[in-house]
This record gives sequence, C-alpha cells and structure tokens, in this order.
Amino acid sequence: MKKVFLLLMAGCLVAPLSRGALVFSDDFSGTQGSGLSGQAADTGGIWDANNGTDVSISSQNSLNTSGAGRLIFNSFSAALGAGQVLTLAYDTVNEGVNPLYSGCWAGVSLYEGYVDSFTQGNERIFLGQVSQTSWGVDGGTIGGSQASGDAALLNHLVLTYAYDTGAWTFTSDTGMLSGTGTANLALNGLRVANGGTDGQGHYGDIDLDNLTVDISNIPEPATIGLVGIFGVGALFVRRRMFR
Repeated sequence: MKKVFLLLMAGCLVAPLSRGALVFSDDFSGTQGSGLSGQAADTGGIWDANNGTDVSISSQNSLNTSGAGRLIFNSFSAALGAGQVLTLAYDTVNEGVNPLYSGCWAGVSLYEGYVDSFTQGNERIFLGQVSQTSWGVDGGTIGGSQASGDAALLNHLVLTYAYDTGAWTFTSDTGMLSGTGTANLALNGLRVANGGTDGQGHYGDIDLDNLTVDISNIPEPATIGLVGIFGVGALFVRRRMFR
C-alpha cells in the first residue's frame, strides 16, 4: 500500500495543479491628493496619463475620475498566453459618484500589444458602465456592448477571459453575463477612463479600488485525471490502513 501511495504522490508532482499569478494590482494606498501618473502600481508597471488630465488618489485611497474626462494606463508583469485564463476585478467605492447616466461610460479596458501610453496596442475588452444605464462589458472581440442590469453604485465587478477559447464571464453583485468571443488575445495592459454625456450635464465617472489582474493556468485533462486518481487512491489506502 505504501508503494501505491508514493506512486500516486509522484504522479501529482509531475502534473501539478494550476496556480494563479498576480500580474497587476493596486489598492491606491499612496499619498492622498497626489497625482497617480508616474507612480508604480503595487504589482505591474508605472501609471501613465498619456500627457492628459491626471487622476489624483482620493481621500478614500481610491482612483476617482470625477471632475473631467480622464484616462490613465498601466502594464502587466506578464501577458496572457496559451492554456491560461485572465481574471480582472475591482470595487466601486463611492456612493456619491453616480456614473450611471445613459450615454455616459466609465471603467477599465484591457489592451493587447500594450507598450506604453503612446504605443497602446489595441483596446479589446471594456468592463464598467456601458452606454446602457448599467454595469456590463463592451468590445468588438466579445460581441459589443452588453449590460448586466445591475446598477448598484457600490459593487464588485469581475471579468474572466480564457485565451484558448475566447470564453468570457462578467459578474457583479447581482448581475451576470457570459459568452464566447475572439480567442488568443495576448492581453498585457489596462486603461482606466471615463467620458460621455447624457446632454443634461451628467458625465460618466468612476471611483474604484482594489484593482487586480490574475493569470492562471487551466488544468489539463490529464492533470485533472491524476488528481481524481490520487483522491480515490488515498481514500483506498486510508481504508486499508484503518481496517
């Protein structure tokens, strides 16, 4: 029995479980009131406002775009690749910032081929307030603008995208969307931006915190099978030992 147990353990060591890697994160815990452009994210690159209107760290230690149309870029420590899935998440934190007006937009975009704010590559997927009065996603690679129906101001938004298949999901506190878009997008950068107007003096704004991007390996079928075998084998060994 001991030999069987050791063989099962060796099989799992040869084909390890998938592990996530944080390739971008920022909780905006820097000096309140300071401009974000030129500062390093907690994980990832340097924030860059593209010589536009900078974003200051708010009194809540968050990224608040209120007051003007703004955009700011950053890069990941590694690009999404084959056999991997990307997860982007952030919190909206300020009940006083109401971005949900028709025709306005504000949120986070994912980029492919990003080098810097002047060599941006291609914007592929947007996650935030879409043109409808709702949180959701947008982008030609995922089928255009789609709203979740969730309009809560304080929210937790999450996007996943699988490189090999193009399958994606969007979730908020009370909404969910999913679909299959363009596969093989080597996403490696992001932008936070806002804009648009409803023609009545309202503009899109967003106040966000805990912005993270995680890239994980998708377990291969053989790995899943080995894990299953290990579980059954370990149970068998346990039963034999305690009979």
